[in-house]
Amino acid sequence: IAQPLGFQMVGEGIPSIKRPGDEGWSKISHLWMSIGYEVQLAPLHTLALYNAIANDGKLIQPMIVRKAYSANTVHREYQSAVLNGKICSKQTLEKLRTMLEGVVERGTARNINDTYYQIAGKTGTAQKYINGRPSRNYYTSFAGYFP
Repeated sequence: IAQPLGFQMVGEGIPSIKRPGDEGWSKISHLWMSIGYEVQLAPLHTLALYNAIANDGKLIQPMIVRKAYSANTVHREYQSAVLNGKICSKQTLEKLRTMLEGVVERGTARNINDTYYQIAGKTGTAQKYINGRPSRNYYTSFAGYFP
């Protein structure tokens, strides 16, 4: 997930995930990363990661256009590419799914829990910066999947 996805449109963000020894790495970087700080992922990368979790660990190249038509004739067809067939072990994948389902069943997204669909996901909160300074305002988000 730390690599570009080869998206069909211009402007795909380049992910930045710090590693030990990188500039700005500190003794508490892992702690900050566990809550989403010190990691820069475009929303497209986040969605690709959730898609991989929902698809048994297969990281699929995102696409918007599958076929291009003109007068009922297919002029060009695009195929989805598997970028990584196994993003993690089966045990890790099961733990991720259990945690993401728990967020909806008992956690911060329980208001979207549904009797008929198994929904999994994660809520997020990020502090807004105004003129380079932290404010008292926050962005909230939810990313997830369901059948």
